[in-house]
This record gives sequence, structure tokens and C-alpha cells, in this order.
Amino acid sequence: RQRTSMGGTQGHIFTCVDVCIPTKVRGTEAEEEWQEVDWTKLSTGDIRVDADTFMLVFQPALAKPTQSVKALPMGALIRASEVQPDADGRTLVVTTSDTMHQHVRITFQDANQVSNFRQVAEQAETAHQASTKGGHVERDEEAAKTEAKKVAARLEADICAAIQGSVPPLIFTGVQLMGEDPNFEGGGVVILGEGAAVLVDPEDMVTVGSYELRFYSVDDGVDEPIKRFVIGPRATLNRLPTRGEDLDDSAVIFDVRMLPTDRLHTLCFEDEKMAATFARDFRVRQRLMKASLLTAKGASKEMELRGQIECLKRMTLASRLWRLFGLFIAVLFVVVISRFAWYYKEDMRQQKTRAMAEYGQILIKDAMQAAKVSRGLASNIGAQACTSMLGTVPPSDLQLCLAASDDTDTDAGALTVLRRCVSGTVRR
Repeated sequence: RQRTSMGGTQGHIFTCVDVCIPTKVRGTEAEEEWQEVDWTKLSTGDIRVDADTFMLVFQPALAKPTQSVKALPMGALIRASEVQPDADGRTLVVTTSDTMHQHVRITFQDANQVSNFRQVAEQAETAHQASTKGGHVERDEEAAKTEAKKVAARLEADICAAIQGSVPPLIFTGVQLMGEDPNFEGGGVVILGEGAAVLVDPEDMVTVGSYELRFYSVDDGVDEPIKRFVIGPRATLNRLPTRGEDLDDSAVIFDVRMLPTDRLHTLCFEDEKMAATFARDFRVRQRLMKASLLTAKGASKEMELRGQIECLKRMTLASRLWRLFGLFIAVLFVVVISRFAWYYKEDMRQQKTRAMAEYGQILIKDAMQAAKVSRGLASNIGAQACTSMLGTVPPSDLQLCLAASDDTDTDAGALTVLRRCVSGTVRR
């Protein structure tokens, strides 16, 4: 394409290219044998190459005018190699100076773009070899590492100042956050930010609260994290295979997801020890949330069992008698109030006046009379029941038989009359 101005210097722009990054390398020589590399599409967009420094910058394309995605610096261009086999010859594997994107695969629109990029790559390779002989590369790398450490230290200090509390946050710098491209429905992965991953614990350490994973970007500052995750019992953190056997030269990559239905995000760490510490601290909090969930379920089950025990207690004989007694008291109270209202209404109709003590005496008499009638009814009902089931004689019939025997003058006659009377009563 045409050379265009980039920050005051001339550069090259290659539009509508597909950029892929490696996900797994199967062998130690796979960096040269690119057909053995598994690739994941990063996104589609424009590649800019600075004419002086050969710095690569990838700008993902926008699916909607209202959306925006930050440009991704990918380091300095070192060389470009052709992918074999490549049917149309539009794909190149590019080697850069970036530690996390040391190798990327670029598919161009046409052969003209490939030819122009090859020319730029040859210039970059010549410049790289010349600087290597002069020792410039080592000095540049040391300067870049020193500057990166300063930026990370400033970011860490700003985060500590922004998150003030009794529990200090755990800060892990030198991290990239990657996620699905929000501009493309078909997927794609973009860099959401470069900065620090932060684990924030709740202030109340007595009870289990909310544990968060926040990501602060160097570009956006620490006023608000660009992404916030709540660590739950179903959160997962999986380490992806590295791109080589030498872990010191490879980024450590984790796939993180809070729920199975959530979108997948990726954390790329430059330092393996920091990545291992982050994974340990993250999993401790995830397991703590899982244990708290099990405890909550156990407490709920305990409450359910207690409710069932209370139901069983209410079904015992003593409990039933107590409820029956309470029902009797309630009915008695309603009857007394109704009877009092009836007497009072009659007195008002007859224009009589009585003291409350008189009403009390009347109600007591009514209660005694009701008790006497109830006792008689209960006695008769009990006698009838005994007679029907056991064949016994009611006391009233026995008293009649005794009275009839008293009318006889001799004892023998009285006994005969009593026996006949009882026998007749039983037969009935």
C-alpha cells in the first residue's frame, strides 16, 4: 500500500489483514516449522509499520461506528517467513521483538500486499542484523526492561493509593488481558489492556464476603478498572500450554472464567513466578467461596431438618391434648362473651340495669347448670356405650331393681325379685 505519515515519520499501512497468534507449539523446532503450530485468530484490521524503527502496531477493525478498540503494539519487526504449504502465498509468519507476541501469522488481501511487506521485512532484518553486530539490541532490550519495571512500579503505587482499606490488595504487574472482540459477532480475540491484575479481599474478615479480580490498564489509569470479576465457587483458572520448553522465554497464559456461561478471558503474564503466585492466590479464594457455599447449603439443610422435627413434636399425644385444651378455652371464651351480650341486650330491651357483679353471678349459674347437664349427658353416653360393648347394666336400672326387692317381706322373696329384675334388664 501507500506510505503514509505516522507520528511525524513515514510508515507503511496494510489494511484488512487477518492476524493470528500461536496457542500451542508441538516441538522444539516448531518455531521454524510453522506448519506444526496451532494458531488462534486475534482479529481483522490494519497493520502499521514505522519506516525508521519498524515498530508494528495492529489496529482491529470496527464492526460498529460507535465502538472503539485500542491499537495493539506488537514490537519491532525482525523478519518474515513464508508459511509452507500456502496455496495462495498470502500468509507470512512474522517475528517481532515483543515477548508476548514474538511470532504472529498475517494473512494479506492479495499478493501485492505480501510483496510490499516482504520488502519492509527485508529492510527490518538487515537493520536488526546490523544492530546485533554493534550490540545495540542488547542495550535496547535492557533499556526497555528497565522502563517497563518503572511503569509497573508506578502503576502498583497508584493502585495501592486508590484501593485504601484494612486489607491491602494483591497486585500482579506485567499482565495482558485478552478477550473476545466485542465488534465481531463471529468471535476473535483482542487485547483489552496491559497493566496489572489485582485480587481484592473484603474488608470484613470475620465472614466470607465478595472476592474480586480487577484489571487496571496502564493507559486508562486507576480511577476505574477496565474489567471487574467476582470470584465465585464455580470460577475456573486454566493454564494454557506454553509455546516452547524454555519457560523463561515464554509468557504464562491463563484462561479465566467466573461462570460456565460467561465469556472467556485470557491473562498473559511475562514472569512465571508471578503467574504461579497469582494462580495460587486465585485458587485459594475460589476454594474458600466453594467451601462457604457448601457450608451455606449445610445450614439450609439443618434448618429444614429442624422444621421437620418441630412438625413431629406437634404430632405427639401431649401436643394434641394441649391444642385441644387451647381450643376448649377459646370456645368457652366466645360462649361467655356471647351469653353476656345476650343478657345485656335483654336488659336494655326491658330497660333494666344490673351491676357487673350480677352479670357475673348469672354467668356462673349458667356455667354450673351447663356443667351439670354435660355431666349427665356424659354419664348416660358412657353407660350406653358400656352396655352396648360390654353388656353391663346401667346404675339407674339397678337402683329400680333394689327398690322393687325392698317391697318384699322375706329375704328369699327379695332375692328372687332382685334376680328376676336384673335378668330382665340384661336381656334388654
